Amino acid sequence: MFGYIDISRNTISEEDKKLYQSYYCGLCKAIGKKSQVFRMGLNNDLAFLAVLLSSVSEEEPKIKENQTCIAHRIKKHDEIIFDSVMDYTADMNILLVYLKICDDAADTKGISKNILKKMLKRSVEDVVSVYGNLGDYIKDKLSRLDELEKEKSGSIDETADCFAKITEAVFAPDFIKDENTKKILSWMGYNLGRWIYIVDAYDDLEKDRKSGNYNPFICAGEDNSPELKKTTYDALVQTLTNAANAYDLLTVYRNDTLLKNILYNGLFGKMNSIFTGMEENNEPI
Repeated sequence: MFGYIDISRNTISEEDKKLYQSYYCGLCKAIGKKSQVFRMGLNNDLAFLAVLLSSVSEEEPKIKENQTCIAHRIKKHDEIIFDSVMDYTADMNILLVYLKICDDAADTKGISKNILKKMLKRSVEDVVSVYGNLGDYIKDKLSRLDELEKEKSGSIDETADCFAKITEAVFAPDFIKDENTKKILSWMGYNLGRWIYIVDAYDDLEKDRKSGNYNPFICAGEDNSPELKKTTYDALVQTLTNAANAYDLLTVYRNDTLLKNILYNGLFGKMNSIFTGMEENNEPI
């Protein structure tokens, strides 16, 4: 479900592309300090969150230049160092990946996910102790989402709402002290989470039909008709417009062109590629 938020590689400047990579690499290193395993769960959605939270802080992030890592032993890169933002986003990556593994383990008869769940539990304990209430909230929403899936709910609004409330909470950390900024970030998070869930469900429609996996569109008796495509696309455009309008209300201290590339070009481009079949070049950088 994660991984739909990304830059538009066709329209981004080389400067912003390098900047985005420095955030991605900085976040990856921050996760690695806590758990090497969870670095494999890093995705562009969390990288976007790191860029966004950094951008609304008056504090200037630091840049570590010419760094190397396991994945890039020869090619050097820069890394953003911003303890409050990177530590929080790294923790959210760990928590969300772990809870997804727990959710998968509950749904499968195999033992691999359950073994992985037990192996990783220790790495998550510190995160849960710091973000206990948030962890409980996310688990509650995932549990409700699981119930809806088992009930074969055909309500895309209700299922998307469960996921959107998770991203709503994650996008507004406690270290953001200005209440107006938190409200705006929450609304952005809600709409982006809703967009992710719906675009993922539509993207997987035919695949889920063949595999028999749960999909709210299928449970509602929908097929991939022109009517469904139009109504879903229109709803997604409105949801992205809500997120973009919320962004315009924020006081942003840096990374404005990068964030706009993602919000205005990357997300709309990704959505259009799914609905038209014309895939933009969104390969990992």
